[in-house]
Amino acid sequence: MARSLNMWLAQTSRDLGGYGLPLATIHPGDAGYVDDLRDALADGCVGLKVHEDVQRLHVDDERLVPVFAMLEPHGFVLAHIGPTPWKTDPSAPQRVERVLQRHPNLRFVVAHMGYPDPAPYFRLMQHHPNLYLDTTMGFAAGSPMKISIDPQLLEQHAERILYGTDYPNIGYGYDEELQALQAAGVSSGALRKIVRDNALGLVERCSA
Repeated sequence: MARSLNMWLAQTSRDLGGYGLPLATIHPGDAGYVDDLRDALADGCVGLKVHEDVQRLHVDDERLVPVFAMLEPHGFVLAHIGPTPWKTDPSAPQRVERVLQRHPNLRFVVAHMGYPDPAPYFRLMQHHPNLYLDTTMGFAAGSPMKISIDPQLLEQHAERILYGTDYPNIGYGYDEELQALQAAGVSSGALRKIVRDNALGLVERCSA
């Protein structure tokens, strides 16, 4: 399925006039999966989405080494780590760390603020400057994956947090995530980085 999905995503982005940047998919069980990613990037995809639970793989799977190596110069990875919200996986941050050790130049985004516990990822950020978290479903009042976090941590790491919502696959208002960040008392400068500047910088690096 990966090749046809990637073609559809790239074409849909063009149909939308660029208002929507596609992330490719691959599966290491497919023949030619490295070529699938190469073709998707050439067609306009800006990076790769990996979902461990859905794809039944781990991000530190050695079959992903050539894929991540291809993305290091320009692209990035957005990864849903572990089986959350169904159950927790204490080994999840260790898998991310192994990927970052192998690929220090890979820009790696962990979805959902690393739910249920962002603390290990904040610690990893001290040693891995290309590690990011996204806010998807992490703060909205109606989210089943809502986390409790000190706003000072958001301020401290504001340059490596990306705004996300999972819209339209959410059971609450589109802007609840933004409202929650504003209500948390995040400064206007930090909020601008989270909701705009960081994503813009990430995408610009992909196209450089």
